[in-house]
Amino acid sequence: MMKVLWTFATVLVSLLHEVDAHGHHHHHHDHDHHDHDDEEKRYYRRRTLVGADDRWFGGDDRTFGNNGEFTKFKDYFFSGAFATDGSRCGTTVTEEQKEKSQEAYQEWLRRNPRPMDIISEQVVTIDVYWQNIQASDGTGGSSTEMINDSIDVLNEAYADSGFQFNLVATIDTANDAYHTASVNTPEEFAMKEELRRGDCTSLNVYSNAQQGLLGWATFPSDCDFFQEDDGVVIDYQTSPGGTTSPYNLGDTLVHEVGHWMGLYHTFQDGCVGDGDFVDDTPPEAEPDYDCEMNRDSCGDGLPQDDVTNYMNYGNDLCLNHFTPGQNIRMRAQWEMFRGSAVATPVPSVAPVAAPVPAPVAAPVAAPVAAPVAAPVASPVASPVAAPVAAPVAAPVMAPVPAPTDAPIPAPVPAPTRGPSPAPIPAPSPAPTPAPVAPGDCPAGFSKYRLSLTTDRFGNEVRWTLRYKCYGTTALSGGPYANSQTFTAEKCLESDEQFEFTIQDDSCDGLCCTYGNGRYSMTFDGTPVAMEKFPFSKRVPLT
Repeated sequence: MMKVLWTFATVLVSLLHEVDAHGHHHHHHDHDHHDHDDEEKRYYRRRTLVGADDRWFGGDDRTFGNNGEFTKFKDYFFSGAFATDGSRCGTTVTEEQKEKSQEAYQEWLRRNPRPMDIISEQVVTIDVYWQNIQASDGTGGSSTEMINDSIDVLNEAYADSGFQFNLVATIDTANDAYHTASVNTPEEFAMKEELRRGDCTSLNVYSNAQQGLLGWATFPSDCDFFQEDDGVVIDYQTSPGGTTSPYNLGDTLVHEVGHWMGLYHTFQDGCVGDGDFVDDTPPEAEPDYDCEMNRDSCGDGLPQDDVTNYMNYGNDLCLNHFTPGQNIRMRAQWEMFRGSAVATPVPSVAPVAAPVPAPVAAPVAAPVAAPVAAPVASPVASPVAAPVAAPVAAPVMAPVPAPTDAPIPAPVPAPTRGPSPAPIPAPSPAPTPAPVAPGDCPAGFSKYRLSLTTDRFGNEVRWTLRYKCYGTTALSGGPYANSQTFTAEKCLESDEQFEFTIQDDSCDGLCCTYGNGRYSMTFDGTPVAMEKFPFSKRVPLT
């Protein structure tokens, strides 16, 4: 929906819990809503972190402006050059990033028709690694007080978003090149490659004294394939107690973390187009630097510019809120690209049968999911409906039981070859010896083995290994739990031809858009199918 399609109906509707068939949110957005008093309290509480005292227009040894013509940030700001130089934020977005993010956003809305319930009921805590970059002589870094106050400002700003931030480590690094590293420079890439901690769920904040910008950030959609670059960079003097007034109360970090969570500027693309892809932020022709209330930069009579939004360019005494639509977009981008301790619900199935002491059949297509902790890479070779010896903490997220075969002492005549088609499970046969190890198949048989790592929607992935001549199923599996690794193997006739098919129910494939899924099929240890796929993949195995 284009941003210019704002109507007065949007102002009159206050359905925070519903999303229409097109995935568009209709929220009431008014600067005088009932949370305004709380926002004002946060606003003044953050202001008192530094106070309007002698530090209000402090300075340091740096120069400012594209040509270094200003020795004080105050003079740079009030000259107007700060705005014309574009020094507020160095975060930019490509059309490819927009398309990828929007596809993920719409898919998440389809799966979560009541997004505000998720935000209000499920709080995600994000680990923060503060990379305190100093000059080689140890000067020019953030103090412990500045860092702690910055985390407090973050938590206040994101209090209604369903996210909180936990400082797990402060890493001091003395390096002149890193201390002045600016956006898209070899020094920036080297700094991040050396220092970054954690995974895509971990926020790395690099505070340094780079020239020309207050900060910049990466987007969630880029983390899967360029994790070492992921994070937020800020001028350390923008933290509470810094000298870059009126940008020294910590809101530069709030703004850049907004990008890191998937938000664009409220003035993205001006008065036309899709803007920031959030329906309750009015279109703006250009950024606001002066907290100009009642501004209507597009002159269209729609709701006035949201100049106090954290994703605008106002000073830190002006910015005070995210909209409900922005909160929804952040949660969607988080779950689709970064992962979460609070996973998107997937359809559940009945719990697995009680544990049994030993396997009673040949290997199955898919193991049970691990308990709720981290994804488990080790396979479970067990019979149909039987878990491993360890108890399962929750209902299994859905492997479909693979049909079982009779014991395999010798090839079976072609007309009766193979089990019943998946996903209907066959009755368990009489007990047989434990599954054979790789290379231990009977004479005339070879071992087919599938290793599958799911993306964030494993419940959509299914696969089948069929006899090519007869069309009967030899092995199959899916759906699965999210972001885990599964294996399945079976001894099959060496002289037969098979066809391996793997598909994704939502047509978005297995790989990079919603995680890092992949698969490999081996024949007696030799890879015969190994790759990622966009939707459905069919591979003849001869």
